[in-house]
Amino acid sequence: MTKYIVGTYYNGEDFTNLLSNRLIREIEKETKNHKTEIQVINNKNFIVVRGYTTHKEPINISQLFISYYNELFGANMVFNVVDLIEYDTSPDTSYIYLNKTYYKDKMFDSLRYKSSEDSMNGKDYRYTANTDMSLVLMEGNVKEEDLKQYFEKYSFYKVNKPVSTYYSNLNYGRNLRSSKLFNFYFNYITHNIFERNLCKDLEISFFTDAKFEDINWENIKLEVNSNSLITSNEWLKSMILDVFTFEPEEIIQRWDLENYNFENEVTRVRKSIWEIRDKTGEMILI
Repeated sequence: MTKYIVGTYYNGEDFTNLLSNRLIREIEKETKNHKTEIQVINNKNFIVVRGYTTHKEPINISQLFISYYNELFGANMVFNVVDLIEYDTSPDTSYIYLNKTYYKDKMFDSLRYKSSEDSMNGKDYRYTANTDMSLVLMEGNVKEEDLKQYFEKYSFYKVNKPVSTYYSNLNYGRNLRSSKLFNFYFNYITHNIFERNLCKDLEISFFTDAKFEDINWENIKLEVNSNSLITSNEWLKSMILDVFTFEPEEIIQRWDLENYNFENEVTRVRKSIWEIRDKTGEMILI
């Protein structure tokens, strides 16, 4: 990785993910078996929420976000929200497709955990560090001294009041029984692969058009690719299919995901539930 984009969850994509997740939890209070796909777009002056949900009754999103912001940060903020959600309308759930690239990067992990701690301490910032150019562009109340231990001999520049639009990751705006489940489940799979030191980068492509409740290793398509893999891609693919379950209900029950608040994936108040090193012993190299 040659570029780090890190910020507290007061702003940026992390903040829109929190808002999106909070809206999903509100829908689930009234419609447990809903199908939803929504996205939050923060344009600074106003927020747009768009997408589809089988939930029938419109929600007062402005009031929801105002209350949630106060709950998170103990401060008041007025949100001008444009609600473009199509209620009582199902998103397309005929298939699941994802393509994700993961990196084993201790530096990035350290920066992310620092930003979480800073969020709880009231800091509001975002910065981009380009390692190829030894350059850090900072916005908000972050100081050079705060980052020197991570980026020695870098040039630091302040960015004042940037004009930016941020989009939430769709997975925070989906119901659990959807592609959301597998997007997060692969965090667990790659964690074990990285802990086994099989590679330092991994691209995963996943597809299935089976009914969600019928998904298993027999009706999925999986491809993997890595630039640092010590085995072949085919061996790794076969190992993943042998060692890890792909049956949704098993995954949901193991992590009690019906009751899990995905907010923690952003705030990292506690260790991620996916950081379980329990499959490395089954990854036997031949």
